[in-house]
Amino acid sequence: MMVKGIIFDLDGTLLYTLKDLNEAVNYACKVNNFKPISIEQTRLFIGNGVRKLIERAFNCSDLSIIEKGYSDFKKHYENHLLDNTIPYENIVELVESLKKNGIKSAICSNKYQLGVEKVCNPFFKNKIDYMIGVSDTIRTKPNLDMIDLALKKMNIDNDSCLYVGDSETDLITAKSANIKFVAVSWGYRNVKSLIEKGADYAIYNPPELLNIIKEINKND
Repeated sequence: MMVKGIIFDLDGTLLYTLKDLNEAVNYACKVNNFKPISIEQTRLFIGNGVRKLIERAFNCSDLSIIEKGYSDFKKHYENHLLDNTIPYENIVELVESLKKNGIKSAICSNKYQLGVEKVCNPFFKNKIDYMIGVSDTIRTKPNLDMIDLALKKMNIDNDSCLYVGDSETDLITAKSANIKFVAVSWGYRNVKSLIEKGADYAIYNPPELLNIIKEINKND
């Protein structure tokens, strides 16, 4: 195996987004007459896309109500998505080092495509090669639509890639795609749990990813 590309999850992996997500979902709750949810509930509810977040926050499965909540969420989020969102410490330096060393990179996020672009461009434009979110033709993870697209865009196969993420959804996605999974400790889920469930690697500071890549490529 020779690592030529990295797929990153977004929320909880590259960016701390929890407060802005919480405020957007609570706006949707308010205008649809549902009770607000806490930061901790938001942390547990995210990871499977905005519609699923709304469904969990509303505790409702009525599709018309979920769609209304989804629209309200986006209305608020797109005007406030950078109010409190920041990259995790050493993340920008990590992606710059990857680019400097000729390793391609892609973001695969269960956030909708425009949201991905708006929240990522201020931090990662010209640093991360491809930014892929959910669209009419790209389903949420653990479906492999965006993973397959990322591999195609990077022009690499799954044996030449690492998947870096913070959640069970990321782990399942990586395993389904036969890509080695790197669990991060600073995200929205428990890294110990991800290790127990089969993560191939765990990192506790972003630069440790470079060490994993060097070790793999040295032994190739």
